[in-house]
Amino acid sequence: MAMPEFINHVQNAAKNPTGWLNPTAVADLLESDFHTMRPGQRERLFQAVERFRAIAETASPHPEQVIEARAAFDLILEILQPYLTPESEKIRETIAKAWRKERDWIPTFDYVLGNNWLDQPVVWLWFVLKDDVLPEDIDTKNPTTREGLRRVQAAIRKEFEDAGIERRPNMSIRSESEVKELQARATA
Repeated sequence: MAMPEFINHVQNAAKNPTGWLNPTAVADLLESDFHTMRPGQRERLFQAVERFRAIAETASPHPEQVIEARAAFDLILEILQPYLTPESEKIRETIAKAWRKERDWIPTFDYVLGNNWLDQPVVWLWFVLKDDVLPEDIDTKNPTTREGLRRVQAAIRKEFEDAGIERRPNMSIRSESEVKELQARATA
């Protein structure tokens, strides 16, 4: 699946005091998710997810493992905090409404709330496109992709307007390969 579903799983598990220690609590995390996070923070998130998943998949974890899983889960929640604010949650759900129709060629997205150079509130939004869509050819060789991006951008702007979100969406694209390259350079 993708980042919005992953966050929903984590939030649902956090609300469940007895069933939180379940592999579905961290399901749907993609390698290209959270590519805008600082590299060290992103690495900590992915390590915590793996640590949690390994324990949650154990048939009957020992009490020490449950404590370790809880620490990993709490770290996941801490790292995801910018995505869990009411404003961020509303924005993510609004973006996801328009994105879900396009997920066959846009497997995930990421966003950051911030201000532009005029200090106006914006949402920096990156769509991660499948490599076979060839984002570098959008303007010249791939009118289908260009039209698809226009369609999803227009849908997101409309969803923002309908939801009363005052932040302006500033949308960009990256390919899955580009995300992998950025991650490799950041950890090198």
